[in-house]
Amino acid sequence: MGDLDAYSRYTSAQRAGGERAQREGYGGVGMGVEFVGGKFVINDLLGHAPATRAGLKASEVITAIDGDATGTMILQDVRDRLRGPSGTLVLVTVESASGTQSRRVALRRERVIPNTVTSSIDNGVAVISIERFNAATSLNVREAIDVARTQMGRKAEGFVLDLRGNPGGLLDQAVAVADLFIPQGRIITTAGRHPDSIQQFDATLDDQTDGLPLVVLMDGRSASASEIVAAALQDTGRAVVVGASSFGKGSVQTVTRLPNDGELFLTWSRIYAPSGYTLHRQGVTPTICTSKDASDPDAVIGDLRQGHLGMPATLASWRAAAPDDETALHQLRDACPWKTHEADLDLRVAKRLLADQSLYQRALQLSTTLLAER
Repeated sequence: MGDLDAYSRYTSAQRAGGERAQREGYGGVGMGVEFVGGKFVINDLLGHAPATRAGLKASEVITAIDGDATGTMILQDVRDRLRGPSGTLVLVTVESASGTQSRRVALRRERVIPNTVTSSIDNGVAVISIERFNAATSLNVREAIDVARTQMGRKAEGFVLDLRGNPGGLLDQAVAVADLFIPQGRIITTAGRHPDSIQQFDATLDDQTDGLPLVVLMDGRSASASEIVAAALQDTGRAVVVGASSFGKGSVQTVTRLPNDGELFLTWSRIYAPSGYTLHRQGVTPTICTSKDASDPDAVIGDLRQGHLGMPATLASWRAAAPDDETALHQLRDACPWKTHEADLDLRVAKRLLADQSLYQRALQLSTTLLAER
C-alpha cells in the first residue's frame, strides 16, 4: 500500500463495519441515545423508524434491554444491544423523564440509515445542512425542500445549502443532490486510466425549488462529494458559492469488501467539474470569499456592491489551471484560504444576498460570465 495514493487504503473489519453503517445503514430501531446524569436518555428519533412508530419519545429513559438492566452498561453496550439483524425483535423498557411511568416496547429491527440532513427556516430563507453523503441523503434533502416550500409559500426568498465541514461520502448521492437543483446540463465527469472509469453525469430532474435563489456554503473541510455539489451548482450558474477554498479531494475510490469483513479502497478515477477543471488537489474556490473579512459581513457585502472582490480573476485562473502545477495551485488556493472565523459569518452573508436580488444576480454573474467566455 506504500506506493499508492493517499486515498487508497485498507480498513480493518471493526472500522469498516462502522463506516458501512454510516454509508449504507444498519439493522436497528432508529433512535439515538445519550448518557446524561447516569441515565440512558433517548435524544433522537428517525421518522418512520420502528422506535417512532412504536410511540417512543425523546427524553424517555431506557432502563432495560431484553430484560437486562442498563445500570451496569456503558453507552456503546446500549447502542450495540439495540442493533441487530433486520427482522429480529428487541424488547426495550423505558420510563418517563420524571420516573413515574414505565413500559416495555417490542421493536422489530429494520434497515436504518442515519439522517445526515438538518434544516431550518428563517424569514423566508430555508437553510439545509448536510453533514455527509450516505445512502439516504438525497431523499432527505428532497424532503427538506418540500417541507420548506410548503411552510414558506410565497414568502420564500431562497435556499442556503450548507456543506461546511462535510467530508464527503457516496458519489451517486452527491450527483443526486445536485440534480435536485439543476434543471439540465452536466453535473460532473469522472475519468481514469481504465475506459470504464470515464463517466458523465447529467441532470435528469426538474429543479425541485423552481429556480429559487440558492447559496452554497463551504470551507476548507468541505471535501469529495460536497465539492462535487458545490462545483456543479457554481459552474452551471445555479448557485453563488460563499466561504473559502475547499479541501481538494477530487478522486473516486472503488470499495471491495474482503473475506475478513475489512475493506479495500483503491483510487479509480478523478472528478472534473462541468467547466473541465479537476477537483483533485485543487478543490472549489468560492464566488464570494469570506476568509479575508473574518468577522464582518458588511465588509464582504460592501466589497461586492463596489466590485472589489477580486474573485473573478481567481475563478478564471482556477478553471484554466494545470492540475499538476503545484506552484500555481498553491497560489490559487492562497487567494481564499480557509480560516476559522465567527460561526455564522458565511450564513449572514448568504442571507444578505438572498434578501437583495440585484446583489444576488451580480454575484451569480461573477461565475457564469467567466464560464461563458471559456
